Amino acid sequence: MDPLSRLAAVEALVGLSLSPEWRDRADAGIALAQFVELEQAAEALRRLVLDPQDTGVTDSTVESLVRRGDAVSLRIVAGALLSAELSEEDSTFEWIESGIAKGFGYVLVDEDALAETTRACKMLAEAEAVDALAAYIKSQASNEKA
Repeated sequence: MDPLSRLAAVEALVGLSLSPEWRDRADAGIALAQFVELEQAAEALRRLVLDPQDTGVTDSTVESLVRRGDAVSLRIVAGALLSAELSEEDSTFEWIESGIAKGFGYVLVDEDALAETTRACKMLAEAEAVDALAAYIKSQASNEKA
């Protein structure tokens, strides 16, 4: 896709991300994850991973970002974890964890793997070595799948 078409797609998806309907916002988050390298998409994704109106938006957006698995996507997830942990809204943190678990294909009953991934994302939010931590998280995912 040429750059102008990518920008047009992102603009349309950012508009959808502002919808009052949670399904529209969730769909926008899933699609915008494919354009995370564009700042306009990343900005909307940072908002959607902390959606104050519906946890389904948070869950599906985080899952899409984790499935992408690159440093930019994981940095957005890590920032959301840090923000949710610092706020008094416990359910947002739990839904971010749920999206992480789904993104890596874990079952939520594997709490050790989920806790390890969550710790790695928190480290990512604070670390300078983003690429090394992204590789670590990916290695954890492949270890769990094996």
